Amino acid sequence: MKSGIYKILNLITGKFYIGSAKNLFHRWKTHEWLLINNRHGNRYLQAAYDKYGPEAFQFEVLEYCELDVLLITEQHWINWTGCCNIEIGYNLLPIAGSPLGTKRTDEQKKKSSERMKGFKHNPWSIAKMRQVQSNKSEEHRKNISLGKMGHPVSEETRKKIGDKNRGRIQSEEEIAKRKLYIPTKETKVKIALTHRIKKGIKEKVKNMTYDELAGFFP
Repeated sequence: MKSGIYKILNLITGKFYIGSAKNLFHRWKTHEWLLINNRHGNRYLQAAYDKYGPEAFQFEVLEYCELDVLLITEQHWINWTGCCNIEIGYNLLPIAGSPLGTKRTDEQKKKSSERMKGFKHNPWSIAKMRQVQSNKSEEHRKNISLGKMGHPVSEETRKKIGDKNRGRIQSEEEIAKRKLYIPTKETKVKIALTHRIKKGIKEKVKNMTYDELAGFFP
């Protein structure tokens, strides 16, 4: 699905919400799910949806555009339509894609987390994400891996991971797969890099091929 600018229009009052998305179809489905389940972060849009019902709202594509101009184009539509005016639209923020540097309270973070509980991607979105992952080049994968090396993990995060896995019983199938697993040369190199990372090493190795890395860490 294409990226672009969309509008969620209230057919009864004429008020609307302007937004942008890399995937317009997925964004609308996300809005729809949040509204149906009374979990939408925009209180004005949620209140209107509860009052008038789903039949009163229409999703419209205003303009298709490339990702590199997505926010600029959205800003143009926000400015032109005046959708941040409560008498005109439902938008809360006058700057596209920006919370204006405000910090969310713990209560706001909790509400945001609660809204997304139970949300599941539809089969089309899952298939699309898998396709994107499978199309990533080895260079791309290597850069992601290198970017995560040396990243500190807090004690709180370690505890959460430990608590989540504690008491988990592996199935016979998982145990059998682990016994048969033979790590590839690339995996061995990644493990070596993770455990032997030192100051300045990331700069030296970030442009190396896997064969060069294997020679660097014999």
